[in-house]
Amino acid sequence: MDLDIKVVAGKDMTADQIEDIMCLFDQSYSKANHAYFLKSFDVMRWIALARDGEGLAGFAVGDAVETMLPRLDEPQLVAMAGIACIDARHRRGGLFGRLALASMMESGLFEPDRRYLLCGRMAHAASYRATARSSNNVVPLAGQPITAWHREMIECIAALYKVNVDPLTSRVIGKGDPIGYPKLEYEATEGELTVFRDVDRDMGDSLLAMSWRPEPPEGWLDPDET
Repeated sequence: MDLDIKVVAGKDMTADQIEDIMCLFDQSYSKANHAYFLKSFDVMRWIALARDGEGLAGFAVGDAVETMLPRLDEPQLVAMAGIACIDARHRRGGLFGRLALASMMESGLFEPDRRYLLCGRMAHAASYRATARSSNNVVPLAGQPITAWHREMIECIAALYKVNVDPLTSRVIGKGDPIGYPKLEYEATEGELTVFRDVDRDMGDSLLAMSWRPEPPEGWLDPDET
């Protein structure tokens, strides 16, 4: 099915676009928090929209910034993923990744072969799974200790997202209101349950996950010295 994909600035969304987005948000989440979605644009500038002959097929909020990161000598590219929803008729077809990348690339900072840190606040195990299975260096990961370097990075990225975080678990501390509950049928693995163990969805918590693409800097997965 042909899709029309376009990227717009969040501040420039039309009333009709917002209405369609909220409709898909409500279809995808029970108790979808519209205010949470709109506050995304306090942090990230872009939203990618996909349409087919039936209407809005999906959206993804995102951005990318260049900034200094802990223990690295040069500015690094940080790709920031925001909330995304895909209509049921287009799920499991790669549209989630296409839209997320389109929103991030609108920053104009991506270059061929340039390393970047992909980050996102994960609302549920299914979104975390998409990141973890395509990377060999995701943090957090069940069975892999969160090192001092990881904790420093978690706090740095949390500052970019303007959220509070527990660096020991990478849990984004919610503000007391749920983001919403995904209407997805999926069975979390034991490892996924482990990394989400401290995340309280009823309080608006999420999980801050990150991974380097294509490869991490030297020492990223090394354990702390004892």
